Amino acid sequence: MVHAENGTLAGVLEGKKQYQVPLYQRVYSWGKKQLDQLWSDVVELERALGDDPKASHFIGSLVLASSPDFGAIGVNKFLVVDGQQRLTTLTLLLAALRDHLIETGEPDRARGIDAQYLINVYDRGKPLKVMPTQADRPAYMAVLNRAPQAGGEDTVGDAYRFFRSKIAAADDPDDPHDLELLEAAVVGA
Repeated sequence: MVHAENGTLAGVLEGKKQYQVPLYQRVYSWGKKQLDQLWSDVVELERALGDDPKASHFIGSLVLASSPDFGAIGVNKFLVVDGQQRLTTLTLLLAALRDHLIETGEPDRARGIDAQYLINVYDRGKPLKVMPTQADRPAYMAVLNRAPQAGGEDTVGDAYRFFRSKIAAADDPDDPHDLELLEAAVVGA
């Protein structure tokens, strides 16, 4: 069964879920143009949230199908039929935010991002919430698992490094809430 998901990113990722990108989907291919546009949209929403906590931004639809290994117990698994580039990019942005929070002394908030949006931390094997196509998995898993090779010289690594630099530049040490607004803008909370 195929269905479209139009909720917030938080609604999509929270809970015991995993979104698998099928083998037939293209590899991750977002470049600087798409990353710049997404970052601009997030920053615009972050500013709007500062004025109006109910502000929102439509991130696009996800088209999902039940995974063949969908089980009654454990993590609910879905195949991403459409929207995998956007979903992958947004989770890379969240991983970059998580890593920035760790480096700036906020490990509790970083663990919260992991548990809510990136990793099914309470399940055996701690499966990731998004599993890109197999060609992208090693680079993606390196980022999500904070491995030394995270941010390599591929499109996944390029996106991660892009967001790391944007977040570092946007972080105002005198404003303890700026990264909270950024997170809210990304997840649509």
